[in-house]
Amino acid sequence: MQPIAIQLGKPWIVAELRTDGFAEAARRLADGPVYYVVVDPRFAEKLARIFASAPGAANLRVLVHGRDDPDQIPEAAPVYLTRLARERLPDRSRLKQIMPQARVFTPDTARQIFTFILRANLAALAE
Repeated sequence: MQPIAIQLGKPWIVAELRTDGFAEAARRLADGPVYYVVVDPRFAEKLARIFASAPGAANLRVLVHGRDDPDQIPEAAPVYLTRLARERLPDRSRLKQIMPQARVFTPDTARQIFTFILRANLAALAE
């Protein structure tokens, strides 16, 4: 794909995800239910694919904010919240094991995306 992008004069970014957060969640799945609260249902589907082969995959519980009831999450269950879910979930006080927010993209990918956005905006200003 990269040669085609170069021939067409289009940008090319390979997005790499950090795996450390997913590895920790996979480890926890073997011990019992692990909850994710997401905003985008497509990410819910992606999480199911990511953890499909993990031991304890049946313990994955993905809730979509606005569709599923977060009150079904047991107080002591480990919970991962996406950034938008954190912003939109009004009261998280009863949840005792909210995992720290982690970056999804590797630092190199984040740098590539930032550089692309910066260059695109500078080019738009120059027009």
